[in-house]
Amino acid sequence: MNTDSFIVRPPNTLSQVIITPLQQPRRGTIALANVTVDDTITINSIALKESKYGGLYVKMPAKLTTDGTYIDVAHPFNSKVRQTLNDKLIDMYETGQFTYIDNATSNKKYSPQVRIVNCSKYSEENTFLARADLVVSSFVVHNVKLRHTDNGNLTISMPAYLSSTGEYRSIVVPKTKNAYQLLNKAYINEYNTEYMYKRATDDNIKRLKEAGIEFQLAKSATNNLIKFKAADANKVMSVINKATVSAPKIIG
Repeated sequence: MNTDSFIVRPPNTLSQVIITPLQQPRRGTIALANVTVDDTITINSIALKESKYGGLYVKMPAKLTTDGTYIDVAHPFNSKVRQTLNDKLIDMYETGQFTYIDNATSNKKYSPQVRIVNCSKYSEENTFLARADLVVSSFVVHNVKLRHTDNGNLTISMPAYLSSTGEYRSIVVPKTKNAYQLLNKAYINEYNTEYMYKRATDDNIKRLKEAGIEFQLAKSATNNLIKFKAADANKVMSVINKATVSAPKIIG
C-alpha cells in the first residue's frame, strides 16, 4: 500500500458526535450519543444521565455478566481520555450543540491506530472461532468475535444486544466499508499469528523492551509471563540468554 497519501491523525480523535435528547427520561437517561472514533468505529447508545445529586454524567454501553455485575462493552482506554469524552458530551448537551463533525480532516485519508489484543480461540464445537479486544486509537471494544460466513470467508462480529423487539442491535459498528475491511484484516492476521509463552524476570522484560521486541505481559505477585510471536522466538531467547550470561555472579 502506498502510504504517501495518508496522514496520521492525533490519537483520541472524535470524528463525529451525534446526541439525541429523549422526549421522556428513562431511568435517569436524558439523551443518547453516538460517537465515531478516528472515522473507524461508531460507538452507539452512550447515555447522558442525570445524577440524583445534580449534574450530568456519561455512561458507556455495558452488558450484564453472569455474576450480576455490569461491564463496559466499549470505553476509553484510560481515565484521561474518558474525562475528555465526558466533558465533550456534557458541554455539547448543555449548549444545545447536538451534532459535531471534525471538518479539519474529514476530506483526507489517514492511517488509524488499530490493534487486536487478548485474542482467545474457541473450541471447534463453538459457532465462533475466537474472541478478542479491539483497540482503535485510545478506545477499546471488548468481545469482538470472529466467525465463518455462509460462503466460508472469515468476518468479525461486533458486540450487539437483544432489544425489546427481539432484534439484535449493534453496540459498535465499523464506520465505513473500508473501516470494516481494515478491522477484519487486522483480526484475521492476529488470529493466524502463532504465539509462545515464557516466564521472564523484570530484567528480562527491561531488555526485551530495549531491544524493541513486541510482547504482552501478564504480571503476578510471584512471576511474569510474557506472550510473544513464535516468529520472534529466536530474538526473545537471544535477549534472555544474553541477560543470563551477563548477570553478575554472586560469590560466598
